[in-house]
Amino acid sequence: MTNSTAVPATLARRLWLYTNFDCNLACTYCLSSSSPRAARRAIPLEDFRRLIDEARGAGIEECFLTGGEPFLLPDIFDRLRYAAERLPTTVLTNGMLLAGARFERLRQLQPLPLTIQISLDGACADCHDAFRGRGSWAKTVAAIRALLDAGFHVAIGATETNVNRPHIEKLREFVRKLGILDEDVFVRPLTRRGLSAEGLDLRRRARTRAHGHRRRGLLASPVGRRSHADFTFDLSAGWHARRSSRQFGSHDRRRWGPQAVPLRLERNVPR
Repeated sequence: MTNSTAVPATLARRLWLYTNFDCNLACTYCLSSSSPRAARRAIPLEDFRRLIDEARGAGIEECFLTGGEPFLLPDIFDRLRYAAERLPTTVLTNGMLLAGARFERLRQLQPLPLTIQISLDGACADCHDAFRGRGSWAKTVAAIRALLDAGFHVAIGATETNVNRPHIEKLREFVRKLGILDEDVFVRPLTRRGLSAEGLDLRRRARTRAHGHRRRGLLASPVGRRSHADFTFDLSAGWHARRSSRQFGSHDRRRWGPQAVPLRLERNVPR
């Protein structure tokens, strides 16, 4: 595999890695049903490095790490360094753990092409804490200020809910004053997935296909295909992904929806 390998048209240019599923928060709308009680299900470090190397070799242009809360992992800084030294990397976090020793270790990675995307749902505690828990807004904003002061590239990811919907522009103004560019603020609608009992029903809407990896294997959620039976896509000159024979259980269906497809990586066999 070489870095010059062209990315097939069917392969997304972003690699999303679910590093773990446990979280220090239990947000009532969490897409991945994460909480302090959720099983960690972390991708082993060796597998994580292999995935980064394969993605780079296949021409993937950037990597996103999400969870759960990635900063619960003891080796998250090793993962971030390995990824960011090879691909521009974004890590999604609620920011509440970025203090003390964790923050000092993160500071060592600042020169790398690393973006810290913080989840912030409002310009005030009422908008943010309604779904994430009392006291979370203050700690999150403190982390944003500290990251900006340390020179990090900070982005904001907000979930639009019935609580903050009238105040989204105030959120944009708030983070703009902190020094975050408008282009680095992402507002996504609430979806009825995971722990959320309200929001958009994604099964009835057209969605962009995304490719991700978690501990139990590669997963894609294609939309608009007539059949999943022969769904495949090339990863590189030597690899492809094919639908796995493993069947999703009820837990997987609740988490990923009825159209999610379990996949496995395979080496191409020379003809």
